[in-house]
Amino acid sequence: MEEAAYLLAGAVALPCLASAGWMAWRQRSQLSALQAERGRESALRAGQARRLALVSRELSQPGLSLLGMADQLAAAPEAEAPAIAASLRAESARLLRLSDEIADELASHGGERHLREEPLVLGALLDQALLEVRRPLGDASRHWSIDGRIGELTLLGDRRALSRSLAQVLMRAVRETGAGDCIAIRLVRGPDNLSLLIEDEGAGLASGDIAGMAAEAGGTRGLELGLATARDLMRAHGGDLVVEAAAGVGTRAWLTLPRRRVISDPETAPRAPAATPAPANAP
Repeated sequence: MEEAAYLLAGAVALPCLASAGWMAWRQRSQLSALQAERGRESALRAGQARRLALVSRELSQPGLSLLGMADQLAAAPEAEAPAIAASLRAESARLLRLSDEIADELASHGGERHLREEPLVLGALLDQALLEVRRPLGDASRHWSIDGRIGELTLLGDRRALSRSLAQVLMRAVRETGAGDCIAIRLVRGPDNLSLLIEDEGAGLASGDIAGMAAEAGGTRGLELGLATARDLMRAHGGDLVVEAAAGVGTRAWLTLPRRRVISDPETAPRAPAATPAPANAP
């Protein structure tokens, strides 16, 4: 009888122990999920704080420029007013672009960016970005060396996002160079990707910019808002923005997209076989 009682007690206790173990496992799983969610929220808040710090820094530059230009305009001879007015327009446009970047950042909520994809001719995108960059330069021109093959490519992407990425990298190259310096734009084809390489002869990016892009792949430390946003937009396309620099040599920026984004590339398209010449005695 005692043995039967033990067996009965074990049969009753075993489901209870299994249920208790399952409940403990479930509570541990829920706790782990909660901790992971809190970690993501903490990282998102930290990222937003870094972005707000960048916004503060970026706004101070055109703000001070506009204040100084207003003082110059008030004291300038009439002949110098048009040049100062052009500079004022350029700084105003810079503030508007910054406003767009902030709106995009808030719309993305620090997460995945939504793209409006369409076929895009890369040469036309580059022309648009160059026009935006060259306009405020006036007579302080740069020498541009542009790969002619760029105009032959058609890509699938978001027009506004890619145009802004190009413009931000080009503006950085212009700021790092002086009048008469050369900025080269080349097309580099790889087996799995396609890159637009922008090289300049400037002094090179500040070390903080390079450290920020290389050492903190998901963050923004050391980056100005424009480059950080450009990198995010390229990554939303499955690509990336990588910047390299050497003091006294210059800067190289790689804007890379995966091959699947290429709709048309005459250089890699299959060529039709050459026509066989007709025999000399053919009618």
